[in-house]
Amino acid sequence: MILVKDVIQSILYDKGEMYARKHSNEELINTINLVLNYLNLALINADSDYIVKEKDIKLKNGKALVPEDFVKLKGVESQDYNGKTKVLGHTLYLDSDETISYFYQIPKVLTIEDEIDLPYLFFALLVRYAGGILDGAIQSDTLANALSGEVQRMTQSNTVGPIIRPMQFYV
Repeated sequence: MILVKDVIQSILYDKGEMYARKHSNEELINTINLVLNYLNLALINADSDYIVKEKDIKLKNGKALVPEDFVKLKGVESQDYNGKTKVLGHTLYLDSDETISYFYQIPKVLTIEDEIDLPYLFFALLVRYAGGILDGAIQSDTLANALSGEVQRMTQSNTVGPIIRPMQFYV
């Protein structure tokens, strides 16, 4: 978990505004939320496990409502499940009660006391990009491309397995 208070403090320190502030808490929170939105999209597009949750689904007439923070279905956890899986709007269709894994929407930051549901690995990234937006050095389209590239580099090690080499044989 990342504390919003720490992110804001680091941004202010980086900008030299610890004692003579130019940006309000609302500006900083809005900027952090903008970065979080683009980061959330980049993590979903990269199929990152950093934003995956599991939920037990109990069906009524073969359907159930998706969770409120649901963005995209990752899959059904049961390896024996061979039935249909379909999401239409806010409704999930399955053949039996199952546990699903899904990509979730990172909650918006509302106050300086909030926590961001991401590993601390993303702390420096949030500070750097939020600070760049405040300066005007980074625009929204640049932000999307830059975050997408960084997320790809961060998550590719999660999806690439170890290098397997044949064992040497000596006689």
